[in-house]
Amino acid sequence: MPSLFTSLQHLLIKPAYTIVSTLYTILIYITPARIQTRLSRTTSVYRQIINLLIGRALPDLTTFIPNVDLTGKNAIVTGSNSGIGLTIALELARRGANVALACRSLSRGETALQHILWNVPEAKGRVSVLKLDTSDLDSVKAFAVQWVESTASASRGAAGAKKLDILVHNAGISHAPPGKELTDDGIETLYATNFLGSFLLTYLLEPYLSGNARVVFTSSTGQLAGRFKDDFSLGPVRGVSEPGFHFPISKVPILGWERGSQGDSARYGMTKAMQCVLARILQRRWDQALSESQDKVQTQVTDPAVEDGEQFINRKRTAHSFTPDFTMTPIFGKFEATSGSWLNGLLRDPVFTLLKLGTVLATDVEQGAATGTWLACTRDLNVINGGGNHWDRMSRAFSVADAMSDEKLQRLWQRWQRDAGIEWT
Repeated sequence: MPSLFTSLQHLLIKPAYTIVSTLYTILIYITPARIQTRLSRTTSVYRQIINLLIGRALPDLTTFIPNVDLTGKNAIVTGSNSGIGLTIALELARRGANVALACRSLSRGETALQHILWNVPEAKGRVSVLKLDTSDLDSVKAFAVQWVESTASASRGAAGAKKLDILVHNAGISHAPPGKELTDDGIETLYATNFLGSFLLTYLLEPYLSGNARVVFTSSTGQLAGRFKDDFSLGPVRGVSEPGFHFPISKVPILGWERGSQGDSARYGMTKAMQCVLARILQRRWDQALSESQDKVQTQVTDPAVEDGEQFINRKRTAHSFTPDFTMTPIFGKFEATSGSWLNGLLRDPVFTLLKLGTVLATDVEQGAATGTWLACTRDLNVINGGGNHWDRMSRAFSVADAMSDEKLQRLWQRWQRDAGIEWT
C-alpha cells in the first residue's frame, strides 16, 4: 500500500495539487473583492476536507520547516508525552530552544524526555518535564507557578529570564473516560481538558510572554462543525452539559425541531472551534494594546530578507490555530480502548469509529505536527503579520471564527472567564 501511495503522489496527486493551487491563487487575485470572502470560505472548507482524505499523497510538509536558531528561546508544549506534542517539542529542542514538556503523567513525560535526548543529545539540560493536567484548574495554576520558578532559577538573572517565547497548546482528549463526563470541579470534561485549562494557562502566563511570542493551538478540521447558540449561558456553569455550548444543536428542516449532537466527536469539535476563536480574540486584544501603546514598537516586518536583527526581534505577539488533518496519533488508540468492539464504537460515535477504521489514509505524526512547528518558528511574513488565523498545511484556512459576529466573540470571552474564575482585563 505505501508503494501505491508513493506512485500516486509522484505521478498524479502532487502535480494536480500544485496546478489547482496555482489556478486558485490566480482566481482569487482576479475576483472582485465582494465575492472573494465567500469564495475563499467555500474553497477553504473543501480544501480542508480533501487534505483530510488524501493527506498521505500530498507533498512532504517537513521540508518547509525552517532550520532557524532558537537558542535562548523558552517554550512550553502541553500534551507533549506523545504524538503531535512530542514531535513539536522535539523539533523545537532540535533548533536550540529550552522546552518544558507539560504532561499529565510525569512517568510518560520522562519517557518523552529520553526520546528527545536520544534524537537530540545536545538538548540535555534544555528540556524538562513538568506536571500539568489541563482538566484540573488547580493543576493549571500550580504548573504556571512551577514554570515561572523553574525558569527564573535556570536563567540565573540572564536576559530573557522568566520570558515565554513559544506556547503550544496541544493537550487534549477525544472523549471523556467512562463515568467522568464532568470533572471534579463540575465542568464538562472535554471542554475543561481541551480548552478551558488552556484558556486559564494563557491568562496566567500572559505577563511573561515576550514581545514576539507565538501562541499555537492544535485544533482540528472538526472545528468546522462547531455551532454555538446566540443565547448560551454567560455562566459560570457547573454540573451540566449545555446544548449549544458544550455540544452543537441543529434544527430539523421544515419542522424546526432542535436536535442535539452529544457524541464525543461533536463535543470534541466544539472545543476545537473554541481554540480557533481564542486565537482570533487574543490577536485582536494584543493588536489593540499595541496600537494604543506610546512605545515605538515596530509591528510588522517589511523586509523579507531580514532574518535577524531589530526587525525580527521587535515584531508583535501572534496567536494561531492549525489542523493536523487526518494524522495517526494515540488519540485513536485511546478511543478504541474505551469503546470495546468496533460495533460498540460505531454506536457510540460513528465519526471517530470511521476515522479509526480508515487510518490507512492517515498521515504520519511528523506530517501532522509540521504546520504547528512551522507556526512556532517560521519567519514567513504571512505568519508574522497574520496572527489570529487558522492554518491547514501551512496555508490560511477558514475557521468558525471567520463567520462570528463581534457580539458572539465577546459573549464567548465572558463565558470562558467566568468558567475559569478569572477577570481577564
